[in-house]
Amino acid sequence: MDRRYLAPPRPPRNMSNPTVSALPSLTGQVCKSGGGAVGGGGFGDVFIGVWASGDGASQKVAIKTVRLHHGGDSARVLKKFKLEANVWAELSHANIAPFLGIATDLGPRPDILSVISPWYEHGSLYAYYEREWTRGRREVPRKQRDNFMLGVLSGLVYLHTRSPPVVHGDLSMSNVLIDSAGQPRLADFGLALVVDTPGFTTVSVSGQAKYMAAELLQSAPPPAMGGLSASFSAPKKTKETDLWAFGILALEIQTNLEPYIDATTRATLNEAQILRSVPRGLRPDPARFTPALDPSVRSSCTHCWDADPKKRYTAEKHLGYLTRPRR
Repeated sequence: MDRRYLAPPRPPRNMSNPTVSALPSLTGQVCKSGGGAVGGGGFGDVFIGVWASGDGASQKVAIKTVRLHHGGDSARVLKKFKLEANVWAELSHANIAPFLGIATDLGPRPDILSVISPWYEHGSLYAYYEREWTRGRREVPRKQRDNFMLGVLSGLVYLHTRSPPVVHGDLSMSNVLIDSAGQPRLADFGLALVVDTPGFTTVSVSGQAKYMAAELLQSAPPPAMGGLSASFSAPKKTKETDLWAFGILALEIQTNLEPYIDATTRATLNEAQILRSVPRGLRPDPARFTPALDPSVRSSCTHCWDADPKKRYTAEKHLGYLTRPRR
């Protein structure tokens, strides 16, 4: 596999006193286009918009605006959203969706922040696979699958080797976007945290159950209506839980198959079943994926799901293993 995915040097960063005052302001330069929200993640809803810059050029953008609920803790949500903006604004890598700026005139009230990033017409990996492979019956070529997988891993290496490290916290097919050049871009840092940094160290665990490591599900309450209904207090997300999620994501990228199925009915397990079974030792069955998986990818994925987080390979080690020269 291609060795061009090795991460670049990373500069030191200081997030001990995050503030939005130093972030580039696009207030008055961006307007929403089309209808309502087209998606969402973390604490925000996503809208399509147009950014008219000062030089007369315009660019289609994604607008992520804080989502507030009546009766909710709006101060906490707004603070978390500002932390997300500060995390994202510090990042610069070919496999990270760029942060363009913030705006304060696109929400329902002036104190509600919106984060602006490029709009990608190809959409997310989930949308792309659904369109091309699931409905279109056109298998994504192996070279392109490898490109997606290694690009995601390269972005993860960049995050984890920052100083201090950044944990994405919500890797999934829906949170990886595809740019115009066909490169994957990690997006949605709504659940990200900066390791050992004040303000980022307490994180409620939420997300899609199938990407969540066993240690995150140990204390999960019974989900309402068969789904992971709300955030719950549990061990915080770590670089190791990101690697677990990468193993599931790599499996999906390479096979377009759900990781967890019922051994008897072959039906996809719902979140309630995953929440119960993964802490008890359930893992994706390697034999089921063997025909579609390169042995090195299968081995890498398996290491991501070790019950002991300390035994999981780092993102750097996975990247070195998957891009090493083949004999």
